Amino acid sequence: MRQNRFSKGFSLLELMITISIIGIFATAAIPSYQSYIQKTQVTNLISIAQINQNLLSEYINTTGDVTCANYPAPGNNETIVMNATFITTYGQFNGACLTAVQQIDFFSPGTVLFVGYQAVVHLDRSISWQCVYDVTGASTSMAQNIVPPDCVVVSL
Repeated sequence: MRQNRFSKGFSLLELMITISIIGIFATAAIPSYQSYIQKTQVTNLISIAQINQNLLSEYINTTGDVTCANYPAPGNNETIVMNATFITTYGQFNGACLTAVQQIDFFSPGTVLFVGYQAVVHLDRSISWQCVYDVTGASTSMAQNIVPPDCVVVSL
């Protein structure tokens, strides 16, 4: 059989169909990838908050100050800028110790996600910690899919 010299390679139609199929796959994959990245960032925030929660637990166990009203270091209701993206806050919220880590521009520019732990004091003066979160500049329903299910919304 003799081949025509123009029959080598792919036709324009075949290339367009292939590119369209790749575009459809990319459209389906990008939101999943973004959600994966956000969940990873939340895991990072929670790990930082857990370290801070351990420091507050040590303070409470040593002093008995369950309100953190006199938490000396880094200071009561003090905010520490870790870098341009993460900010850690220690202090008192609703009469109990709270540590929160916030990430600026989390969902989009101008949004902030707060994730942290708040001390829950029981009648026998024992303490447990509740995972809490809040979102500013966006709906809290956006965060519900990426924070752990045991976290509750608070207005920080």
